[in-house]
Amino acid sequence: MDKKQTGKIIVSCIVTLFLLFISLLYLNNLMIRKDSEQKFHEFYVQEENFDVLFFGSSHMYNGISPMDLWKEYGIVSYNLASSGCKITASYWVLKNALRYSIPKLVVIDCAYLSDTKVNQNANYNHRIFDSMPLDRMKLEAIGDLYNGFKDRMSFICPFTLYHERWSELEKKDFEIQYYTGRMGFDPQTTVTEITLPPLVSSSVKDVNNVSTEYLKKMIEECHMNGIDVLLTFIPFNENEDSQNHAAYIQKIADEYDVHYLAPDYLLKAVNVKTDFANSQEDNSHLNFSGAHKMSDYIGEYIVKHYDIPDQRNNPVYDDWNEYYDQYVNYILSLIKSQDMLDAYLMTIADKNFNIIIDINDLDIWNNRNYVNLIENLGVDMSEVSDATDFIVIKEQGEKVYCFENFHKSEDQVYTEIGTFCLKNEKTEMTGSAYKVYLDDTVYYDVPLEESIESNVRIYLMDKDTAEIVDDARFLL
Repeated sequence: MDKKQTGKIIVSCIVTLFLLFISLLYLNNLMIRKDSEQKFHEFYVQEENFDVLFFGSSHMYNGISPMDLWKEYGIVSYNLASSGCKITASYWVLKNALRYSIPKLVVIDCAYLSDTKVNQNANYNHRIFDSMPLDRMKLEAIGDLYNGFKDRMSFICPFTLYHERWSELEKKDFEIQYYTGRMGFDPQTTVTEITLPPLVSSSVKDVNNVSTEYLKKMIEECHMNGIDVLLTFIPFNENEDSQNHAAYIQKIADEYDVHYLAPDYLLKAVNVKTDFANSQEDNSHLNFSGAHKMSDYIGEYIVKHYDIPDQRNNPVYDDWNEYYDQYVNYILSLIKSQDMLDAYLMTIADKNFNIIIDINDLDIWNNRNYVNLIENLGVDMSEVSDATDFIVIKEQGEKVYCFENFHKSEDQVYTEIGTFCLKNEKTEMTGSAYKVYLDDTVYYDVPLEESIESNVRIYLMDKDTAEIVDDARFLL
């Protein structure tokens, strides 16, 4: 074989190997689950620095909304927490994140001081690591957390795990639908009243395991980079071990001279009657209403105790106003998707909307769950009677109007968001139609169609434009 033929063979092999590599890379990206890319995409693509980063498990993932922090305090933040994420994995998420952004503050939720390095549920782990760029950092993380060739390869080359997923492929696998305006936050939309046990042990037993080791490594990594650290323990229905963990975290906080918000302290921010989602494996998480409150509570604490700038007037972050609009649109779509009255009442506990509640069945006041959720919207229940059948709420309790026997009256009632009347001589209306007068010039005609049976009707109104953005009807 002459040199020319040998050269052709070598070139052919190189081209074949290159094409094989490109094909495997494409198949790897095609076959992997897309929730990891959706979760972290907004973090990787932002060129501007984040001032605050949040780490932890699903309690933080479901509990802190960066866009609430932006709206109320001008804090530029990202929620890097993920369901089932152990503190050991959070350490590597932090190490990777600091290559893209050096925040002023890192907030670490310490809900689980587990003595195992990784969650045994591989789905959780792939959400954490699949979108992380495949480079030396990722290889170090996988080598540290996993033993055995097969386990390591499933994270280094996820195609080896997902190669049998052909039958599950959908359009979204070929065109990823990125989340915009959520900055890593994922809310829970169910609601249940829970009973919490004591949240912090009165006596403290030492917890020296792999999680406390990696928590200390996270704090030290931050301090080496000049980053402040805040430890949290978002409350849930803990067992005795977790109660002891909550107490032990204070020792670590004292050792490193960092602030710690224990669960009994954070419980002040929320209401056990309205702010928790249905229990998952006896492990309650904050729902959408609880996340709003917890975000506000921790946001206020952050601006009081750390030098975090308000970036709302900084032109570098002008895009965040657009992100917030996208977030509001996301909230609205989430609200519209609720088909149960209790979930709907919980999700509309949001300052972006004005609310009109039309009640045709006064038995609603005999249901403690509904009463709690209406009170959660800012309604003073001392202003409500068994005859209250029409409520107007401005921006979650800034101003509330409760009217009795509205359905039996032909009078106009006046509120800051509009004038309402059941019947009015100015126009022909059916007995179930309403006129909403805004600024004495614009009105909305919102009749109750006879074909749609309901005994509670809720109008959701954009607080800025006065547009009715949802008209929801429910049967008790």
